[in-house]
Amino acid sequence: MSYRKMFNDNVYHVYLNPDTNCIHVSCIGMNRLDTDVGGVYSSIEELPQWMQERLAVLLVVQPNIYYGDFGKSIDKNSFWVVQPQ
Repeated sequence: MSYRKMFNDNVYHVYLNPDTNCIHVSCIGMNRLDTDVGGVYSSIEELPQWMQERLAVLLVVQPNIYYGDFGKSIDKNSFWVVQPQ
């Protein structure tokens, strides 16, 4: 994923908190004020379906590599997830 594409889309920082088992979602992007996805979730099942699917992929791939339009795994608990157009 190019940086140019990343700034044209909404990108979410997703943090799986190992201490509380909560999921923290923060939006970064040009249209971030129009999104209602950000916040704290108590389980992955509460996330929007598109985010669940992309996160499932990012949970099993090698960290620090961008994967198409899915995003990037930073480490085992932190991810950048790109919202589909």
